[in-house]
Amino acid sequence: ANTGGVTNAGVPVEYGVLTPGQPPVTRQFTFTVDPNFACGDELLLAFQISDPNAPFGTGLLKRLRVGTPRVVFDENFDRTPLAGLPQRWHREEADLGGRSSITFRQKWSGLKSVYLPDSSGRGLTTLSSPTFFVTGPNARLSFRHYYNIETTFLRNRLYDGSVLEIKIGDADWTDLLSAGGAFETGGYDGLIDSCCMNPLAGRLGWSGRSGINELPEWITVNAALPASAAGNRVQLRWRLGTDTGNSRVVEGDFIDDLTVTDGYTCACAN
Repeated sequence: ANTGGVTNAGVPVEYGVLTPGQPPVTRQFTFTVDPNFACGDELLLAFQISDPNAPFGTGLLKRLRVGTPRVVFDENFDRTPLAGLPQRWHREEADLGGRSSITFRQKWSGLKSVYLPDSSGRGLTTLSSPTFFVTGPNARLSFRHYYNIETTFLRNRLYDGSVLEIKIGDADWTDLLSAGGAFETGGYDGLIDSCCMNPLAGRLGWSGRSGINELPEWITVNAALPASAAGNRVQLRWRLGTDTGNSRVVEGDFIDDLTVTDGYTCACAN
């Protein structure tokens, strides 16, 4: 329909008979974006579905943004030798924390991911990204991770855990949430336990098995960066804290396909 920023919506398309259990049927729609809409504005696509057995039809709404997300930083960890991290990435360890590394053990795409181990003694494992520059207040972060980090069987006590921190300009490292960011999907699992000297005790973090099933699975984290990042250099840091001992076989946190976007670009924009 010609509404919500859509003009020249085109003619109706025919899908034929749709049979349950059969492959999906696809058709192409074309339309023009209202020239009064700016790059990055939200379009609302309104579809009207007609069927002889449903005389009033059904409405379907789809939201899109004008333009293409502008990528300011991305990493898939496949463009580096196995022995080392990509350029300008850094790793640190404290006490009995493990050492971050590139690994073939788990991956979302390609052949490799980066891995923060869940070590068997009290310590910290740290992985820091290169610095990138954010222009606007609506930057977004997306990455995949797969984790198996020490917790109880019922996941009600998170003994070990990982967190995401951000450094904006010359400010100190701060948890993403405390800095004003927000998780949209794949956020923290709960509070890291204070029982056993974990350096991250009392903080929200990821722990247990990623996903909702019996075995860990890759999940997607989507997050809004703090609005205060606009106009600043930004770094991201993952930290995995472990307590005085592990009671079962655990792995750690695997990270892959990281992307930071900062607004949108349009081919015809000045």
